[in-house]
Amino acid sequence: MKRIFYLILYLIIGVSCSSDDKFTENSNIQPPNFIIGTWISSSSDPAFDGTIKYTFTPNNLTEEGVFEKNNGEPFKVDYKALFSSDEFTVEEEIKDNSYKLSISYKSGEISFFEDTNFNIPITRTFVLVSENMLSAPYPISNLALIKQ
Repeated sequence: MKRIFYLILYLIIGVSCSSDDKFTENSNIQPPNFIIGTWISSSSDPAFDGTIKYTFTPNNLTEEGVFEKNNGEPFKVDYKALFSSDEFTVEEEIKDNSYKLSISYKSGEISFFEDTNFNIPITRTFVLVSENMLSAPYPISNLALIKQ
């Protein structure tokens, strides 16, 4: 009987001491179902065609090729990895055909990466044009994205 009591006590203590990992459990970024997938830029301009990629998962957004490092390499931004701490405020607005993500730094505006013009606060708005096409932000103008 003592063994059963100690076994139950051990299990209760073990379960209650398990850790919570904010990074893997963060649910601040939750794109809508209609946008889940990989979207690549489509343009008649070779500088943009196929060079910009947004990948939406149920709990994250990655952005690649929107900004370049000083060496000309595309810069990949993993929103969940970068903005999952308590230092940032994440706001989302989801409508029938659009998704808006706004991220701000709680202590004002900062330049987030030294070798790009990526500043906080940042807002990205994606508008569903058709089942396989999005209109998306780009620093100079909107860009068409095709679902892959």
